[in-house]
Amino acid sequence: MQKQHLLVVDDEAQIRMSLFVLLSDAGFRVTTARDGREALERVAGSKKSSEQLDLLLTDIRMPGLGGIELIDELRRRRLTVPIMIITAYKSDHLMAELSQRGRFELIEKPYDPRELVERIEALLQDQRIQEE
Repeated sequence: MQKQHLLVVDDEAQIRMSLFVLLSDAGFRVTTARDGREALERVAGSKKSSEQLDLLLTDIRMPGLGGIELIDELRRRRLTVPIMIITAYKSDHLMAELSQRGRFELIEKPYDPRELVERIEALLQDQRIQEE
């Protein structure tokens, strides 16, 4: 079975690398992006090629194109991919912003590595069930 492909988006290099290592060690194929603009290019590129992208794990606060703007731009371009938000800035305002855009999984920084992997696996499993 082919490894599931995750795109990790965070402007902090240390966080990107730690997520890359954690998720690779958990058996995922991981690609990273520094910001929303680079992530948008990678998602669009995966749709044009045979590289399936199974999940987008994105930070919210990033310079340039942040997580909310990335979600909006993906929708505008009709690019669909399951999304999990990872943020240190959970607030009622953020939850309202996200609820206007649909249902998203959210995990707060600092996160428990085991919990993060379990939640990603659960989200991917739910996605597989919905597609059947």
